[in-house]
Amino acid sequence: MNGSTSFLITVGCLFFIGLVADLIGRKSGVPRVSLLLLFGILAGPAGFDIFPEISERTFHVTCNVTLAFVAFLLGATFERGTVKTLGAKILMLSGVITLVTAI
Repeated sequence: MNGSTSFLITVGCLFFIGLVADLIGRKSGVPRVSLLLLFGILAGPAGFDIFPEISERTFHVTCNVTLAFVAFLLGATFERGTVKTLGAKILMLSGVITLVTAI
């Protein structure tokens, strides 16, 4: 297989794993973001290392796609009332996390 075929198969498998995590989360009540993180750890080098040669070359793309999924999942839970009551705390916490990460 050439590089683009392997990459597309990897992305397809990751999408499928994400769908499975979503299904499990809806049925069990476990937060889907937590399941996505767990499945990512299990599929990655710390776990079963399912996609070893592909993940090293395309990690930045895979990481961005994964973060986009997490952002959509987290964004779907925000409501106007939640943002009004917790908005300042969320911004402060996000700022501190960003600052600590940058340091």
